[in-house]
Amino acid sequence: MKKINKKSTKLCLLLICFTFALLTLNIKVSGHDQSPDVTFEDCVSGNRWFKLLNWHISDEVPTIKYYFCEGLTYNELGIYSVHNFHSWTVSKPSGSYEISEIKQYLSEGIRNWGNIKIAQYDSSGQLLGYTQLVNVEEGNRNDYNVIICPHQNLGGGTVADMWRMNMNLNTYHADHFRFRFDAEHFFNEYGIVRDPDEAISVASHEIGHMLGLNDMYADLCNGSMHYHDEILMGYNSTITYKDVAGVSINRGIHTDSDHIWQMYKISNNKYYVRCLLCNGIKSVTALAYSQSYSLVSCSPTSHSSTGGNLIPVASMGDQHVLRCKFCDTFVYEDHDYEWNYNLHSHMWKCTICAAEKETVSHTMVYTGNITDEGHERICVDCDYLVYITHAFYYTPIYRFGIPTLQHEKRCWNCDFYVKENHEPLPNGENCCTY
Repeated sequence: MKKINKKSTKLCLLLICFTFALLTLNIKVSGHDQSPDVTFEDCVSGNRWFKLLNWHISDEVPTIKYYFCEGLTYNELGIYSVHNFHSWTVSKPSGSYEISEIKQYLSEGIRNWGNIKIAQYDSSGQLLGYTQLVNVEEGNRNDYNVIICPHQNLGGGTVADMWRMNMNLNTYHADHFRFRFDAEHFFNEYGIVRDPDEAISVASHEIGHMLGLNDMYADLCNGSMHYHDEILMGYNSTITYKDVAGVSINRGIHTDSDHIWQMYKISNNKYYVRCLLCNGIKSVTALAYSQSYSLVSCSPTSHSSTGGNLIPVASMGDQHVLRCKFCDTFVYEDHDYEWNYNLHSHMWKCTICAAEKETVSHTMVYTGNITDEGHERICVDCDYLVYITHAFYYTPIYRFGIPTLQHEKRCWNCDFYVKENHEPLPNGENCCTY
């Protein structure tokens, strides 16, 4: 659920969060197909990254298919219809306006989840590759798993919410969801979207619920409240790796088989370790892990992508995310693309996380390096270079309209040509049209 004026709700949330924190402190992940054998506590250094809902879309559903309910009647909406269904118009003092403009921003917020890939490691800490978190595409009235409808007066300062439908009580999986947004809130008096970035953020937040993330505005830690400005499911406006880590558990991507441990304290003859990828913690009597880093204070200069302290954890849109092995630092940086090419095409590929741009055909030009046997061509967009053997054709040479004893031998594909005397071809035919 997303509310307006989030910062101003902190005092109102204090009592609610205090009670909820007492109930959920040291909570163990449950209700999921792949539950890591770790706990997620509020007061670990770095604090809690996420709270998982027991209900979410099944990890066996590879694609979120969203559909705007325009064109459906009230009866057709069926179980997705709740009070105050609103048409795709909004009434303001200056008139009535179509509100379809908001669809592009809600779509962008939803599609942001489809631009994320998770780094996966083996038990020895070696990077195996990247796995798509979830696919996202626009559905239609006959094929969707989340329907988006405008409403009004959602109450309590709420501007949007997500409801699960047809939930299986054995698996806690729901096969359909309904996403409502307050039509009045997002438009100004002239029917124009007030803040496109807010609409994008709200859509990403609500899909976070569909993927199994709970709201996490504040935690009680050592008697004081910690407000989560650093995550989407708190007060942040964009998806962060900490949000992604929770979804990767719900979707069975991150499991006990790919924890990378960092030891953060020793107490009562026990070692306390936490996973660099999910922040899950556990205590052990001996460090028997092939990869276990110690928590230390790093200098800012140690957090360059080439410094050796960082490991890639995700690719998110135009950036990849790196995590320090020795402290709490995350680094978000733009992809470092270089050309990766073959005979027919090339693509941009990130040197850090292997993210790829779309494949495009080479645009080849001549380098000017021409020999008697062939010529070089290079792509103007990358450094792909190829040497091509000449393909010849022959043109007779005339003088004052009279054919001479010579012809030009020219390459079809470059400017190379030579003059040479006529010679019969091996099959006895003339070498040119002479």
